Amino acid sequence: MSPARPVSKVWLALLALFSALPLLLTPYPPLQDAAAHAGAIRVLSSLSDPAFGISEHFVRTLDRTQYILYYLSGSLLAKVVSAELANRLLASIYLFATPFAIRSMLRAVERDERAALLAIPLLPNPLFMLGLFPFLLGVTVMFFGLAASLRFSRAPTLRGALAVSGAGVLLFFLHVVPLALLMITHLALSISRATLRRALARLIPLLPPMLLVSGWTLLTNAGHESVASMFHAEYPLSFAQKVADLFNWTGDVWRDLSDEALFVLLAALLTVIVMRGRTSIRAPIPIGYAVFPITCLLATALLGDHYAHIYPIWQRFPVLLLLGAILYVPWPDAQWGGHAEKAARALAIASISCTAFHFAAFQKEAREFDDVLDQVPARKKVAALVFDKRSEVGHTATYLHFASYYEARKGGLAAFTYAGYPHWPYAFLPGAAPTGWNGRAPHNWEWFPERANVETELAPFFDYLLVRGTSSKQLEPSFTRTWSGAQWQVWTRTTR
Repeated sequence: MSPARPVSKVWLALLALFSALPLLLTPYPPLQDAAAHAGAIRVLSSLSDPAFGISEHFVRTLDRTQYILYYLSGSLLAKVVSAELANRLLASIYLFATPFAIRSMLRAVERDERAALLAIPLLPNPLFMLGLFPFLLGVTVMFFGLAASLRFSRAPTLRGALAVSGAGVLLFFLHVVPLALLMITHLALSISRATLRRALARLIPLLPPMLLVSGWTLLTNAGHESVASMFHAEYPLSFAQKVADLFNWTGDVWRDLSDEALFVLLAALLTVIVMRGRTSIRAPIPIGYAVFPITCLLATALLGDHYAHIYPIWQRFPVLLLLGAILYVPWPDAQWGGHAEKAARALAIASISCTAFHFAAFQKEAREFDDVLDQVPARKKVAALVFDKRSEVGHTATYLHFASYYEARKGGLAAFTYAGYPHWPYAFLPGAAPTGWNGRAPHNWEWFPERANVETELAPFFDYLLVRGTSSKQLEPSFTRTWSGAQWQVWTRTTR
């Protein structure tokens, strides 16, 4: 058997660091939910600070949220840096640490660690562009947990059991989808390598996260809705429709063709690697691990599009399948292995450069929002009517939650807000929600600003409106336009 070649830690660390820099250094990243997460971090970190005036609107509901680890970590970071930077620091862990998690899995099965370089071009994917930060950070923890599970399946130790169990507990407080994948795969690894009695013993590390999941599922609305989303998701698509849509959920992130070019290059590199490495003798991968890619395939084929506010559903799994399948890549030996490593580095650098270019382009496009925020005093009630949601840079509705940047910087209340939704870490105080909201914003309120009634919903509650795009509504005389830029307008309430 050919010995596995370790990947250069310096190269991997440098590439992972540079892949995170565009996010760290861009105040307005082109990620749809980034602003919403930054606003949530501000609310939790400054709820009792009168300078932000948040306590008159919201109350913490940490007992029901699934994302508690993300937001508590962010609120602690926000004590020393801005809420926006705290959010980007947490999200950058996904970009920096995931290649090391894949490397850890490769080491666990004695495969060539250089294959971890292939993860870097897959990380700025459509899920990342949506800004699903708690889920993506959970993906990173999941792969570290799978590495621990692979080691534990081969040589059970107390340290290994604690590593698997600890990853499961962390995942419970990040996101249940990667937790479910970890638990299913660990179960398969346990029963495929031991007698029934030993298999049961090897399942003990799953008890703590299993108890947490059981309580959350039975006792919280978020748990009920998460289970329902698996069986009653709306807009089911045929498998053929999903296959046609796969690239949109794995590699299509930018409006130009740079992402398509990178994906073609990655496919070409993988083809060469497989062709040159297929005859080499490899360490066998435990058969139980096959449950991971099989589960991702089944979830892609069988699950629906969305359920209530939970979106996307099936679309989360193709990228996970690609990242998890890196374990099966037969890296070539000798000279071809070195060539493949150089090509993988070059592709990673090209991907990082592409991301940096587009982040910079979006920052230039969005920087007018600094002037918008300068027009609004702190601690006010602000609503954004985003008629034009999209950017010239990426495919997502990038400006959808931009109002939350006001909340992140100046406190008060910004709408649209997820406050009161089952998965969110805070809710409106009784009677503090806008008229007609019944404790939380109507579903899809942010997508259809033309439906908001000026006289009965907006004027009685909000002090300022931030408008992007041409409005079909007559905001006057309840509001007066007090500032206008190339993209945004600020309207100030004139009536009480």
